[in-house]
Amino acid sequence: SARALLELNRYLVESQMSSQNKPSKERFQNFCASYRKFAATHPKVYETILGSPKENESHKKAAEQTLRICQDSLGLKVLDSEAVHKIRILR
Repeated sequence: SARALLELNRYLVESQMSSQNKPSKERFQNFCASYRKFAATHPKVYETILGSPKENESHKKAAEQTLRICQDSLGLKVLDSEAVHKIRILR
């Protein structure tokens, strides 16, 4: 659901903010820890995020925001098929 994605985004943005001036390896580790924390504390919710319908406009916007956060956190300059693949592996 869009609400769950927005909650995930909040976790990830907090990670970005707290890691802003840290080395890239530490930023990546914090990002992964935030993602895992969300999945652990929202087990059923996390499953629904991965399979939610893309036709829902609010879900689509939240999913795009999640993708941008992941792209930025991983230091991916271009969102090409290789970048999408890396993000999918992480998730």
